[in-house]
Amino acid sequence: MTHQDADLLIIGAGIAGASAAFFTAQTGRTVTLIDAGIETASKVPTALINPVRGYQGKLMPRGLEGARFTFNLIQKLIANGHYIPYGQGLWRPAPDASVHTLWQQNLDSMPIPLPHRWQELAPPALNLRNVYQGVLYLPDSGWVNTESFLKALLLESRAQRIHQEIVNVDTASSSVQLSDGTRMIAKKLLWCGGAWGAAKFGKNTGLRPGSLLITDRQLGTEAVSYGLYAAPHGSASVIGPTTEPITGEYDYGPSPAAWIERTVDRARAMFASPFEVRSTWHGVRLETTILPGNLKHLTGFGSRGYLLAPMLAAEWAANSALSASSS
Repeated sequence: MTHQDADLLIIGAGIAGASAAFFTAQTGRTVTLIDAGIETASKVPTALINPVRGYQGKLMPRGLEGARFTFNLIQKLIANGHYIPYGQGLWRPAPDASVHTLWQQNLDSMPIPLPHRWQELAPPALNLRNVYQGVLYLPDSGWVNTESFLKALLLESRAQRIHQEIVNVDTASSSVQLSDGTRMIAKKLLWCGGAWGAAKFGKNTGLRPGSLLITDRQLGTEAVSYGLYAAPHGSASVIGPTTEPITGEYDYGPSPAAWIERTVDRARAMFASPFEVRSTWHGVRLETTILPGNLKHLTGFGSRGYLLAPMLAAEWAANSALSASSS
């Protein structure tokens, strides 16, 4: 068995791992990133960045701060020459008067003011059926193309990439064993693995499989979210996700046809123009897990990865640099 030494070793190259690599590199540390190469929830075609969650329309703790942080990061990367399609602004159509009232009550009771405005009718650019009791606009929400965002973070981090599976993690020695027999020993180890890694190494793991559908045309120029989300994806749109139940087993098979059909029916009830499904993306996201003790981690964000992971990764990198300087 051979071994290699590393400064910071990050497991997982999704949005948490890529963000941690980027921000740690800003502190002057060198980063080694291990990625099994298995498709992750971070690689959804287009991701929402939305601090106002669910049918109840509640503000996620630190959600507004996280959304603003992510958009600021995207803009900095674009200023550095990276191409990252994104859009700020998201619309939430209220299906009836009771939901309209509930959302407004939640907005009024939020601990910090949330910028928003109501419109009686949706803008024509959204292409929505006008069957709603008002449409709520959230300027601090939006969407981002994940592939280009992740690529920019990883390029800027200059991280060494190792494409292998991990067969063992030893938190006591901050080391991992790779599938080729190599043992990697690090000064600091950070777990940013997602569903596949948690299913392999975690306990009491909850995983949610699901699909996103890519349409044959762009349904609207801005993001929309209620019951499903729709956002631009080049000349097309992404709609979904299929709302499949949580499971304890990692299943990378396609979604059942009934879940796909239900999502299509919801989208056709929302949008005025006809469309067809051009392709389907399927993945599994991590909801909950218990990882080996003493393993530092940034994981388990579920659908909140692009909302919270960049901000929390920056905080982890800053705290890690502070502890290193004081030791």
